[in-house]
Amino acid sequence: MSNHKEIFFEILKELNIPSTTRSTLSDQIYEINFDINRGQNGFNSNHWNDIGHCRVEMIVEEKWVASVKSALKEIRKKKLISTLNAKFYCKGTKILITKKETYELTLKRIKKHQEDAKKALDQKDFKEREERILDQMDIERLEADPNWQETIKKNKKIKEGYIYILSNFELPQTYKIGFVKEDPDNRAKQLKSETGLDRDFVIVKLWRTKNPYEVEQKIFKSLEMKKNEHGEYSGKSYRVIKELNGKTFFEFVNGESLKFFCERIEKFIQD
Repeated sequence: MSNHKEIFFEILKELNIPSTTRSTLSDQIYEINFDINRGQNGFNSNHWNDIGHCRVEMIVEEKWVASVKSALKEIRKKKLISTLNAKFYCKGTKILITKKETYELTLKRIKKHQEDAKKALDQKDFKEREERILDQMDIERLEADPNWQETIKKNKKIKEGYIYILSNFELPQTYKIGFVKEDPDNRAKQLKSETGLDRDFVIVKLWRTKNPYEVEQKIFKSLEMKKNEHGEYSGKSYRVIKELNGKTFFEFVNGESLKFFCERIEKFIQD
């Protein structure tokens, strides 16, 4: 979709939202982005098993945030959410408001990251492999730590829970994989606080499973480099360590598509 804002206001028109309300919102909303998780068969699928979730992100100047929120409360009473769900074949739609100032700052950071990556293109493959090896060595040291062993014992006692994939606009093409006993939405909110990122973490895929910690560890082992008989690392690693907000996070992955990671995870889910 090339013009999400135009599509959104066409929907408001279909819902018979007064033209004055539409005009005011159009002036106050700088940009609208649809983020639709369509499942394995792509955006055009209308098969029930492929139904995903939709996120509607509205970029708004800080001075208009309260006004837009107030208007949306009234509009949502007119079946806006159910209309969006039906239009995009989604189970659920979440509307988010992001301050324009925060949005532009994030874009600036991403642009700088992209420019820096281009400058180092010649050394990228070598450096990335070295970084992945160092990451895996750090993970192995963590797993051998006695304090971590106590945490592992507690995690193994959890008989049912969720495996999740989270994404964040500030971490392009990178996903957070993990498990939680209950309330994945709360985990997403908690992770935003822990990482100190400006943007929300969004649940892009969720599985209910038995023995979630065991499943999580099998997933990560399948995404790491292998060691040969001489203890040398070989193959490709998708697991990366992120240093955010002064903390170390061991559960991020990148280097492949979301579909790739979903298919890998689904091999280990226990019914």
